[in-house]
Amino acid sequence: RDQPRSRGLGDVYKRQYQAFTKIVSQYKESISQIECPILMLHGTSDEVIAPSSSSHAYKKIPVQKKRLIYIEGAKHRMLYDGRMEQTVFTIIEQMLENRIF
Repeated sequence: RDQPRSRGLGDVYKRQYQAFTKIVSQYKESISQIECPILMLHGTSDEVIAPSSSSHAYKKIPVQKKRLIYIEGAKHRMLYDGRMEQTVFTIIEQMLENRIF
């Protein structure tokens, strides 16, 4: 009996990318309906999403309490790379304590 052919990681990434882009296209206009404070963090060395993408999204957010911070040298998975966690969590803590806006 034939064993099912396993798919390569390329197939997995392709499906993840397709699912992600579908979600983004469905909900990207929702950004103009945000009513709560927003903190956006983006790494300047993000290898997945260009930092300019966050800038474009930031401009569409209608609330006054919003902040976009670029983390110098951070990559896409900045919370998991072993270098940026403390910096990022400090910024998040400051936001939650209302010291960012």
